[in-house]
Amino acid sequence: MICLVCCLFLAAGCVGETSSTESVGRIDRAMDLGDRLEAQRECDRLLRNPALLDSLPIADLCRLAIIMADLADTSDDHRDGNAAQAVLCYRTALRRDSLATVSYLRSLDTEEYRHVYLLNQLLRPITDREDGVIYSSDDVDAAIPDSVRPIIER
Repeated sequence: MICLVCCLFLAAGCVGETSSTESVGRIDRAMDLGDRLEAQRECDRLLRNPALLDSLPIADLCRLAIIMADLADTSDDHRDGNAAQAVLCYRTALRRDSLATVSYLRSLDTEEYRHVYLLNQLLRPITDREDGVIYSSDDVDAAIPDSVRPIIER
C-alpha cells in the first residue's frame, strides 16, 4: 500500500513538471509566432500557482523571466504585472541555482539580453532595499548608462 501511494505521488510530480514544461514550450511558440495575446494567456495560466516556480527547471524559469520582461516591454495593459512576474521568475532562478541561471543568460542573443539588463535594473533596488538601502526613482533612472538607454527604451 505504501508503495502504491509513493508511486502516485511520484507520478503526480512528473505530470506537473511535464505540463509546466509543455506550457513554457507553448508560450515560447506563441512568442515565436508573434501571438503575444496567447503567450500572455498561457503565462497567466501557468503563473496562477506561485508554488509552481519552485518546481520548474532553471532553464524554464529563465525563459519565463525573459518572456515576461518582453511582454512587459510591449504591453500597456499588463506592464506592471508582467514586470513583477519576470522579476519573480528571475529571482527564483537565481535563488535556486545562480550558476545555471547565469550560464543560461550568457547563452542569449543580444536582442533577448536587453531584457536581462532590465531585470537586473528592476531587481537591484529590491535586493538593496532588503539590505537596508533606500532608492528613489531618480536613482534607478540615473543608474542606466546612456549607451544602453536607446536599447531599453525601444
